[in-house]
Amino acid sequence: FSPVFRDDFHYAPFFGYIEELTGTPYGMMKSMVPLQDEINLRATLQKHTMGMFRVIRPDGMFVGEDDELRQQFGRGDADIIINPGWVKENPEAASLFRIERITDVPQEQYQRLADARNAIFAVAGVTQEWLGKSESKQDSGVKYNQMVEQASSVSAGLIEHFNFSRRNLGRLL
Repeated sequence: FSPVFRDDFHYAPFFGYIEELTGTPYGMMKSMVPLQDEINLRATLQKHTMGMFRVIRPDGMFVGEDDELRQQFGRGDADIIINPGWVKENPEAASLFRIERITDVPQEQYQRLADARNAIFAVAGVTQEWLGKSESKQDSGVKYNQMVEQASSVSAGLIEHFNFSRRNLGRLL
């Protein structure tokens, strides 16, 4: 006679959530991973955009191929040779040459990054009030109770599965 039921194994697993259709267990992180990927992508795009240069130049002003020139402009220690004959022949056109550093991040990129950051808090059930950043000036007890109920409803499924795992562990022991 074994105290362990036939359909069970000798461990009491804890699953955060269980998919309804497949019964596959998963945790809170499942819904956070795509949001974190979005944050990483937006932050990388912002860094890349802020490190870009725009070069405006007349054709033939520099010695060398265009690809080589592009590589040189991208380097911090660029060595760019200007064609002196071209400059003598076209003195007005030489004044058209300029290098612009791109420092402005598009507003929609910034907004999507902020939205993804806020979505991670929403998925986890964390409100701004819980972080001490209340957006309203009301500090009533009713509002505080509403926040507690909201946070509790997000974690209710986790608590239910934790209690089930504890009961299962007690049954196995």
